[in-house]
Amino acid sequence: MPGYKTHLIGGLMSFSLVYFISKTYSNFSPKLSLFCLAASLVGSLFPDLDTTSKMQYFFYILLAPFLVTAILMHHWIFFIFGSAITLILGFIKHRTLFHRPFFLILLPTIIFLWVVMYYPQKIMPAFFIALSFIIGTLSHVALDIGKSKLFKHH
Repeated sequence: MPGYKTHLIGGLMSFSLVYFISKTYSNFSPKLSLFCLAASLVGSLFPDLDTTSKMQYFFYILLAPFLVTAILMHHWIFFIFGSAITLILGFIKHRTLFHRPFFLILLPTIIFLWVVMYYPQKIMPAFFIALSFIIGTLSHVALDIGKSKLFKHH
């Protein structure tokens, strides 16, 4: 299906959509814009975590210090979450769970709700970051579907 560069372009377009729509409702700081851009780009590659890919490679490189930091700071929820994703990756096939819109919406929504519970003052930034991630993941799935339908008829 589409390569990672195509998915990154889809993530960039997703960020643009979220940015321009939300700009009318909220004042995006440069810092929030950067976080939303990163969330959208990561989201655009996230569904391919379940296959050998650049995203999976970078995920494992970033996961190790993330897990060590979570342990050192006694953030057990982050440690459990990171470990659970790693375990799930070992048991699922490509284009199953990580390509299901329900899962791709549910996962960041759960994280958003957790942020709201423990950091209610961060509700708006957390919302826009979660939304950017969700739109990025859905752009990935849409590009995969579009490409498979395009080449199915030829």
